[in-house]
Amino acid sequence: MSKPQSQTIKDTIMIHLGEGITDKQEIYTKVATALKVPRPTVRRVAGDLRREIEEKIQSMEAQRQHIEGQLRVSTKPASTS
Repeated sequence: MSKPQSQTIKDTIMIHLGEGITDKQEIYTKVATALKVPRPTVRRVAGDLRREIEEKIQSMEAQRQHIEGQLRVSTKPASTS
């Protein structure tokens, strides 16, 4: 069973980002040409990918803040009375 078209587009975008290409227009063109899909489809999927990555980043930031908060509590010096 093959991957859905949107996942193939996302994977191809990530490959180009990994190669150091950062210009959106260049990525859209390369992906559309390589996969023979319409450029608007690539742009739509790229937007979906960006939102997914932003959600992951927000989740990781929340986890980091939670862990840092726990570390602060556990490393707080005991009060001397």
